[in-house]
Amino acid sequence: MTEETPEPYRTWLRAINDTLDEQVDETQYDNEIIQRMFEHIEQDSVTPQERARMFDEYGQEQLRRDEYKLGVAEAKLETARKMLAKGYDLAEVAELTGLSPDELAQLS
Repeated sequence: MTEETPEPYRTWLRAINDTLDEQVDETQYDNEIIQRMFEHIEQDSVTPQERARMFDEYGQEQLRRDEYKLGVAEAKLETARKMLAKGYDLAEVAELTGLSPDELAQLS
């Protein structure tokens, strides 16, 4: 933050910084939205470190889900390849694998 940073942004950045060290003088802030943010943080009673850990865990879970979805998609493609190689009809392969005709066209 510099002197060129517009005041409304500076106020928000100061408020965010204050919440990180858990030492907030709420009287310094007259913005109603910032006051509500402080109230939510207080009600939440989660420390910044706990919140960061929760975000990390959520991110890791998202990665696991994405990897699982990718694995399922790859398995479908591999099944479709084998079916097409054995002479299955394109429409039948699409129905059985759930792949679109466009996705199947890319396999051939």
